[in-house]
Amino acid sequence: MMRDEAHIKQNEVRGYGDVLATLRRLPDGAQIIADNFLDEEIEVAVERFCKSEEWRATVIALKLVPGMTVLDYGAGRGLASFAFAQAGCNVVAIDINASQDAGLGMMRSADIFQPYRQQIQPVVADGEYIAVQADKFDIVYCREALHHAFDLQKLTKNLIRVLKPGGIFYAYGDHRRPWWSSDEQFRQRHPAVPFGVNEHSYLESEYVQALRKAGLRKIAVKPIVRGQPQHWVHRMVVATTQMPLLGRGLRPLYDRLLHYTSIGSQIIIVGRK
Repeated sequence: MMRDEAHIKQNEVRGYGDVLATLRRLPDGAQIIADNFLDEEIEVAVERFCKSEEWRATVIALKLVPGMTVLDYGAGRGLASFAFAQAGCNVVAIDINASQDAGLGMMRSADIFQPYRQQIQPVVADGEYIAVQADKFDIVYCREALHHAFDLQKLTKNLIRVLKPGGIFYAYGDHRRPWWSSDEQFRQRHPAVPFGVNEHSYLESEYVQALRKAGLRKIAVKPIVRGQPQHWVHRMVVATTQMPLLGRGLRPLYDRLLHYTSIGSQIIIVGRK
């Protein structure tokens, strides 16, 4: 690993813990914590995640059945690893962060994970260099993790390498920027970057190209549509979309426009090897 790369990744490990601590001190940080399942009590975070619409949609998309093998890349505190294990899957949870507050240390110490010790294997490792045998997993799952890569092509190549032929790749919540913006503009706006967190935002085509080169096929990209703006233009367009016939086709187009013209909107990427 190059010296600059190691330095950036070490800063990210330290920085993510600092971000969590700062959010928990801010009077308006509660909503961000709730939206991202960052509750200090891991039991609360796990329970909310397992009941979330996000997880329900993931289960449907992946067609989960007990016995599946899953690589949870960028596993963090283990919310998805727990959910997969609860669904009967066997999970290898990989993250570069071993800390108790923001990393795999939580998975090793928290009581809620103890019934699933045989199903979850936490491994402190760098996804760009993991030495896992090829064609091992039915599912490679990444939650808000791809955009933290130092080298996106190297990371995707390694992740698809360990996926079984016919296996499913599923990435949730990665930042996507429009063509007229830049990664630097995104980084200037992201509140975690000053803490050392390696946040990036790629073009949709960059994600797709990297995954296709890595060997993924049948790639689909879906926007994650959250709250809508409240200015007068938005209210006028929404009123128009409620009109019969015209509105039925206009509203999906408008939602997609909002998503694709914002800097750092989030997407879901699904594909098969």
